[in-house]
Amino acid sequence: MGSLTFEAAFPPIQSAIKVYGDRQGMRIQLDIPESEMAEAIGLLAWRERVLKVTVEPASQCKTEDNSGGMGKRAKRKPEWAPAEVAGTDGDPGESG
Repeated sequence: MGSLTFEAAFPPIQSAIKVYGDRQGMRIQLDIPESEMAEAIGLLAWRERVLKVTVEPASQCKTEDNSGGMGKRAKRKPEWAPAEVAGTDGDPGESG
């Protein structure tokens, strides 16, 4: 398996992107719709590996002012986003 390509979005929770102050780095979480799971399931085989990550917005995620991505960020919630559920750390949608 050389690469995987699937659509995903950041969940609407405060802890979707965490930046650590003790030089450990950053943690991100992604929501992957059921329609993309067949491709994304390949990530399970790479759980123990360091990954090279390339990210680009899907064509449906254009900025509101068409300034080539440098303008105001378009607000969008994926239609497939899961319902927000209270998690263990107080963030809706996070479980553990």
